[in-house]
Amino acid sequence: MAKFVFVLAPPYSGSTVLTRLLETSANVSNLPTEGQFVPAVRDVMRFEPWTADQSLPWDAIREVWEGHWDEAKPLWLEKSPPNIIRSEEISEHFDPAYFIAMVREPYAHIEGLARRSNVPPMDLSKSASRTDCIAHAVACWIMFASHQRDTIRNRKHVTWFTYETLTTEPLLVASQLKTFLPELGSLDTEATFGVHAVSGTTARSLTDLNEPKRRLLTTSDFELISALLAPEMELLAFFGYDLRAPAPDQDRVAKKEATRNTFSRAANNLRKLFKGSGKRR
Repeated sequence: MAKFVFVLAPPYSGSTVLTRLLETSANVSNLPTEGQFVPAVRDVMRFEPWTADQSLPWDAIREVWEGHWDEAKPLWLEKSPPNIIRSEEISEHFDPAYFIAMVREPYAHIEGLARRSNVPPMDLSKSASRTDCIAHAVACWIMFASHQRDTIRNRKHVTWFTYETLTTEPLLVASQLKTFLPELGSLDTEATFGVHAVSGTTARSLTDLNEPKRRLLTTSDFELISALLAPEMELLAFFGYDLRAPAPDQDRVAKKEATRNTFSRAANNLRKLFKGSGKRR
């Protein structure tokens, strides 16, 4: 009997590269896209996807997904980010359900969320102020991390690690994953994947991209994030995080980094004109 494997990771926290790593196993069957975007279930799953009390027809969803998984493989994979708020429901409708939970360092993750403030899960107006974007991104990070902690504490089959551990100690994570799911067999931690970054999408190996994101934050961004995270020290400590201070020249760095990324994105867009650029090799 196949195991249902759910990658639980918030948007822009590294879920794609983790999924690509899992796909290097010959024993993993993934859906053709995130489960929430499979055409037959997209309308119901994308209706207020981040509303926790939104009821979903899980039996019907499971039937659709099972039509896409390869029944000859022992591990059936799914990675829709909103699943992180629904692990209890998933456990009830998918047996056996195995969860791989991941979180990302808050300052870098908050920068990525704030930069995409007009799309889910942020859903702010394009005219929203920088302060509002940062504040809402902090609230999202706290919500994500709280749900992940709840899953880690309360679900039956769960393993977890941080984005930072995945990208700086991939062999350690691969070993952890294979202990959790022995059916995985071999994982290629040296593979390159098409990943999204502030400078554009390009093919790269497992790489910690937090620092480039933090360099885009201004001094006032750092101060606001720290002020809003300060009441959540227990939650931060659960995942091994702490408050950060800006560099003395943070504003100069942020301005320089933004300019550099503009040119990098333009260069990467040109590379996409060449066959195979930016995709997993």
